Amino acid sequence: MQKSLLKNFGRRIRVGFVGGGTDSVIGNTHLAAMRMDGKYELVAGVMSINKKISKLSAIKQLIHKDRIYENYIEMAYKESFRKDKIDVVVILTPPDSHIKIAIEFLKNNIDIICEKPLSTNLKDALKLKKLLNKSNNFFILNHCYTAYPLVREARELIKKNTIGKILLVESELCAGIPDDPKDKNNKSKQHFRFKKSMGKGIILGEVGSHPLSLVSYITGLKIKKISSYLETISKNRKVFDNGYMNIKYNKQAIGRMWVSYIAQGNDHGLSFKIHGEKGALLWFQEEPNKLILKKNNSPIKIFKPAHNSLHEISQLSSRLRPGHPEGLISAFANLYSEFAEAIFAKKLNKDNYRNYLKNLPSINEGIEVLKAIKVSLKSNENNGKWTSF
Repeated sequence: MQKSLLKNFGRRIRVGFVGGGTDSVIGNTHLAAMRMDGKYELVAGVMSINKKISKLSAIKQLIHKDRIYENYIEMAYKESFRKDKIDVVVILTPPDSHIKIAIEFLKNNIDIICEKPLSTNLKDALKLKKLLNKSNNFFILNHCYTAYPLVREARELIKKNTIGKILLVESELCAGIPDDPKDKNNKSKQHFRFKKSMGKGIILGEVGSHPLSLVSYITGLKIKKISSYLETISKNRKVFDNGYMNIKYNKQAIGRMWVSYIAQGNDHGLSFKIHGEKGALLWFQEEPNKLILKKNNSPIKIFKPAHNSLHEISQLSSRLRPGHPEGLISAFANLYSEFAEAIFAKKLNKDNYRNYLKNLPSINEGIEVLKAIKVSLKSNENNGKWTSF
């Protein structure tokens, strides 16, 4: 990673968690990523809707009892009066609560890291964007896969026209999760992805947000129309658990996206295949240290992290020496680290502080995903009719 502004800033960034306790699916991943570069310190939190779990989770993280809060409203209010108030809040709750939590902390001049999907409601997300535009606060969304070194390399290769004009884009995140959400052995049974209160199409936010954000980040293409087919295959589920989307992008590109909870035999299944006039780029998240470039009548070229032949941003995103595998925690940590540098630069009054955010997913990416979800659901209601974005 490039030289940090931490020394000039003189202290670690003070962080508060809303969610992310011991009952959280993603909390430990955030904790590990946040601490990887030593730029953050967790000092406050309301870490679960379950008060007992919240308190025990905070104690486990050595949070002082005065900063273990009952709810996020109390946390935002009381932190705002402290001389050592938190700089950043990390929102790790189900998506239907993201916006109201973000607004509460935004009112108190606190920067925000938010889990995806941004929300379950597009209007609420647009309201938050208006508030952000009036503030000087930072907001990033955890589209974590965009921070893998070779995902960033793919973006640079496309900028350089390596595969020519993009023609076809295939993307998917198809995981195998136990069929019955009431199965006692299914640790995800309480996860919001199975709750109809989040909307019957929550799969498009929880799962679809990743391939959608990856394709947008790498190619810069904009969706124009979607033809969507969503289905509930597992009999006990109340939400869609499989979806196929045909997509028409600008610049005459077309594509398909598959999202699933019932692809048994798959662990995770995130990948993309981008085909241009001169070749293709392929990447599979479970083998993240290989970006494959295929051109007709040419040998296959495989890019790997950390080599000095990569573009600068890809090298800066690599944390290990060549030959050592990069992984999910490292990608999460890249988001946290770059966000920290933006905060350091802003508080040190550096003129170019917003440049530190240029590779990070913002509220705009979250809103584009919500628009795609809205169009997909509308298309599905109309038997897959092509629906304009």
